[in-house]
Amino acid sequence: MSCYRIEYTDHFLNRYYRKRKLYEIIPLEILSQRLLDNIKSGYIIVNSKHVGKEGPRYHTCIDYKNIKVIVIFEKASCYYKIVTAWKS
Repeated sequence: MSCYRIEYTDHFLNRYYRKRKLYEIIPLEILSQRLLDNIKSGYIIVNSKHVGKEGPRYHTCIDYKNIKVIVIFEKASCYYKIVTAWKS
């Protein structure tokens, strides 16, 4: 995995800002950077149950201020796309 750009689905943004209000827990820039850190360190798990639209789907856990956020993302051709996230 050598791509280091993050994009967001409308589904994720809707949940981040409206439904789950994750912006109150973790800023989007920090969530994106922590996701890239987890990808680079290999702290990700292949989600074999759900196949991505553009590439393989993965999930990871991001710790921020003693709160865990689960992030589901896909690897597309030249970027990673966050599909959804929630507080664990």
